[in-house]
Amino acid sequence: MERSDRADNLILLIEDYGRESRLLHESLIAAGHSVQAIVTEDDGFLPDGVCSIYDIATGKEKDDASGRPLYFNEVTVPDYWEISSDNRVGKVHEYNVQRAAIYYANPKHKRQVKLVEWMDASGYVRLSEHYDKHGRLFAKTVFNYKGQKVNRTWFSKEGIETVNENFVTRSVIYTRDGRDYIFRDKTGFITFVLKEAGLGESIFYINSLSYPLFVSLRLNRGKKKDILFWQEGIREEIPGNMNLILNREASDITKIIVQDKDAYDRFISLGADSSIMSCLGYIYPFARENRLEKKALICTNSDQILHIEDIVKELPEVHFYIAAVTEMSSKLLSLEEYDNVSLYPGIKDRTLDKLLDECDIYLDINRYDEISDIVFRAFIQNMVIFAFKETVHNASFVADSNMYAADEWGSVAEQIKLCLSDRMHMNSLIAKQHERALSETKDRYTDL
Repeated sequence: MERSDRADNLILLIEDYGRESRLLHESLIAAGHSVQAIVTEDDGFLPDGVCSIYDIATGKEKDDASGRPLYFNEVTVPDYWEISSDNRVGKVHEYNVQRAAIYYANPKHKRQVKLVEWMDASGYVRLSEHYDKHGRLFAKTVFNYKGQKVNRTWFSKEGIETVNENFVTRSVIYTRDGRDYIFRDKTGFITFVLKEAGLGESIFYINSLSYPLFVSLRLNRGKKKDILFWQEGIREEIPGNMNLILNREASDITKIIVQDKDAYDRFISLGADSSIMSCLGYIYPFARENRLEKKALICTNSDQILHIEDIVKELPEVHFYIAAVTEMSSKLLSLEEYDNVSLYPGIKDRTLDKLLDECDIYLDINRYDEISDIVFRAFIQNMVIFAFKETVHNASFVADSNMYAADEWGSVAEQIKLCLSDRMHMNSLIAKQHERALSETKDRYTDL
């Protein structure tokens, strides 16, 4: 394990690298901070430049592997067993008995294997195999006869067992240089790995009241510079672990930054100290300005698009592009009779990227699942977003004034007409989107 010579690194210690974690990481970098992102959980598909505590422990932190992800039909199965798949999950059958489920990394329609769960004849999961973005088996999880997790083993890039987590006793065994280190909990393991890597004296920005907080408390460096970024939503009461910080009982964490305005207002109303807690959003990587193109995009995984035919007929001057990653039903295909509608069943990533760049309106009016994180992607393109309250998938990026009841579809059509004919009105609607999503400037982050 290579030790760091820098005693005052800035570490973003986070549980996983979801959208909010990524936005925080990118915002810090955009503001000029030199920050290293380390996650305490790892699904094998972390982006380049981000590592997990297991990468550091197993020597993969500086891994230069270049293999591709495993495709679903490349999973090794016994002779005569069959692999089948749709755009969400794969299945392995021994004749008519399912013996495994194959789960994919996002975007799921690419069918890149992230996890394979092997089942016994009764349908209980007994073993799961974890694959990374290079197609390598990097961990295995063993389950008991009831399908409950017992332990997980992590492998080095050479395939050697390096870390063993016991989910029953919560202990961790870490094998390094031929010696076993035994920890009573995962917090102790993470703390040890960070110290051994020369990162124990770092400043930690954390986004969780779980292991990242526990590690900050366990290190107890007396720096008083760590910051908790709260990225979850509204709570009915202040979490107990957060009270440790608000009551100044956390040795190193002296500030809480809430990244959701509604959550911040709620905490303040519950008595949170505003001298410790503040509100800050993200520096979003906006791709372009809105061009007032009379083009609207809708992405869907079903044919349940509320009032789409009414809106299409009401706005003949607007061209509607309707995309799906799956095939389309006859109900959707019938919309092609309108000259201002183009359909894209089974859309490819490149085509969707092109539509996101060309369209200036997004309608979040489809029922059921959101595909490809499309509302956020439309927001980043500065498309004006309208949604029905019954179908909105990601309200954080939709201005309150742009959400309507489904029976108010006529008002949506009128707003589209107005913003396409008036640049100032369009800009005001997009500004409200930015305000709703807490879009920040570099200066605001520098003030940290």
